[in-house]
Amino acid sequence: MKKQMNFRFYLSFLIIFLFLIHVNNTSSILLNEKMSDEELNIPHSGIEVTGNVVLMNFTGCYQIEILDIPTNVSKWFIHIPIVNAHQCPVLLLNVWSTPNEIIKDYRINTEDFSGDNYLLEVNFIDIPESGIYKIYWKISTFVRYNHEEALPSSIVKASVDELPDEVIPWLESSEYIQSNASEIQEKALELTINETDAIEITRKIINYTTNGIDYSIDINNYSQDALNSLRRETAVCTGRANLAAAMMRASGIPARILMIYPTHFITECYLHPYGWVRVEPGMAKFVSETFQLTNSIFTCFLSYVTAYCASIEDETPNSQIEGFAPDSGVIAYWAPTDTSVGFMIDVSNDWDLSSKAINGPIGTVDEAFNITDQVWQAILLHNKASNSTELNTRFENAQSLQLKALWHLGAARWAEYIDLMTQALDEYNDVESNSIIGYDLSFALLIGSFAIAIIITYLKKKL
Repeated sequence: MKKQMNFRFYLSFLIIFLFLIHVNNTSSILLNEKMSDEELNIPHSGIEVTGNVVLMNFTGCYQIEILDIPTNVSKWFIHIPIVNAHQCPVLLLNVWSTPNEIIKDYRINTEDFSGDNYLLEVNFIDIPESGIYKIYWKISTFVRYNHEEALPSSIVKASVDELPDEVIPWLESSEYIQSNASEIQEKALELTINETDAIEITRKIINYTTNGIDYSIDINNYSQDALNSLRRETAVCTGRANLAAAMMRASGIPARILMIYPTHFITECYLHPYGWVRVEPGMAKFVSETFQLTNSIFTCFLSYVTAYCASIEDETPNSQIEGFAPDSGVIAYWAPTDTSVGFMIDVSNDWDLSSKAINGPIGTVDEAFNITDQVWQAILLHNKASNSTELNTRFENAQSLQLKALWHLGAARWAEYIDLMTQALDEYNDVESNSIIGYDLSFALLIGSFAIAIIITYLKKKL
């Protein structure tokens, strides 16, 4: 009799709980719906970089060639723009593939990477046959150009004790940026001897990486780490950036590597007390001095939209993410998880960059940038959440508001852009508050079901 009562109790509990869960109707939020061409038709006119704000619209493409089936390729990591003082993504507009229907889902992975970096993680269904597969994505980014007018003409190089604690790690030597190697230290000393001006030290180093290191795309079997680039006196942008960072660190100036869309690498150095300053080690210029070169072969890179800011732990092949690591001095994580699969990034064919230059009052631009940042942080928070259908609807409403906002931003209608992005943020905040309620509700449903089952069992026993 007791066993029968226990059985009835557990059965009642299970039925009630499953019913209430069904009513709550949970489902996963993923940025997974393909938007129509009309929705993606954000106004632009080719490539423009002559405003104090530029709306950048990138379409990127990675290609993999599957030779053997079955394959271990289950996901692909893709670099997308990150947030920094110069830029903030507005909206990830679309992710798709050719052939179609090989993408299971995708999310922005904020957990597995250093610092404030994140990558787009695309998860595949079982790939049915060998062949060439392409993954595309489209993302819109708000770029606030900093021409560094406030940068003085000279800055006395700071001592280590004067530097903020948070920049000290970028003085360390690493596996790819060997600033403690005697050859690099000797070259840095040769270039900057008796120089105390941090700006001049920086200029002399990037003059050398531009004019003393030949550019060559013949990089097969050659590492792009700093020491190898110095010894061979030839490198691509990666090796020049690594070598510049190594010599800056050897000279007492913190320096780090930035990956620039679509596949470019530059150096960023810390000039105390001004702050972080981007330099182009292949053009012997500060980035703020390159914006007028819109007709050069660097046009695509002149957006200088950053897709990764490397930490010291990224400067080694031992930094493993899903089995993949930076390789041969290239401090980036683009690749399928099966590193034996051939993959290619063809900028000339499948990549597209369009931009719209916009001008606005500094205060208005700052306000617009701040609300864009708040909305993007909300997207990062919610893209991995699991919530009800009602909350999914709020998420979709927020994205719809962002699409409308992009139209207004392209037309320099600042008030409308800020208003619509504020409305979008309110929708995301409703998602957040309801998400908390949703998780609390799930727990409450569990306890409530348990209590109801006890009452039902007790009443049956009395009757």
